[in-house]
Amino acid sequence: VDAAAVVIHAANGVEVGTEQVWNYANNYKLTKVLVVNGLDREHSKFDEILAQAKDHFGSNVFPMQLPVNAGPGFNQIIDVLRSELITYSTDGSGKFKEEELPDEWKGQVKELHQELIEYVAESDDTLLEKFFDQGNLSEEEMREGLHHAIQNQILIPLFCTSANLNIGAARLM
Repeated sequence: VDAAAVVIHAANGVEVGTEQVWNYANNYKLTKVLVVNGLDREHSKFDEILAQAKDHFGSNVFPMQLPVNAGPGFNQIIDVLRSELITYSTDGSGKFKEEELPDEWKGQVKELHQELIEYVAESDDTLLEKFFDQGNLSEEEMREGLHHAIQNQILIPLFCTSANLNIGAARLM
């Protein structure tokens, strides 16, 4: 196994089992990604879970995605890397369409995207130099740097899903 997906329940948050899986992955020196699953359930609390994850697993936990409408009817996720809105079909097919960000999300996503660029740049001295020189990185440099940052756990990505509705699974993979 190359990596472990540590699943966090969207309503219950970080539980004993979550911490056990995290510790097993640490013992085997596995790369870890966090997955908040069940965002289609009542009482989903993404912001609280993100804060819990940072408290339990480190300040380098980073939301690669943000749920737009968590709870019953959940079908939209913001992709921070690509700065786009993804709307999923709720028929379980996993089909989705990508759209521009709604205006109310642009400021928050821009800040997160900038933070993501900084994490990626810090993972590689060459990228860090380019970032300081140009203030940005190309999509290809971002993808390569992101891979390196995740592999070395400089960044612990957090993804949003609903396994019941097949929302977010393809993007997670």
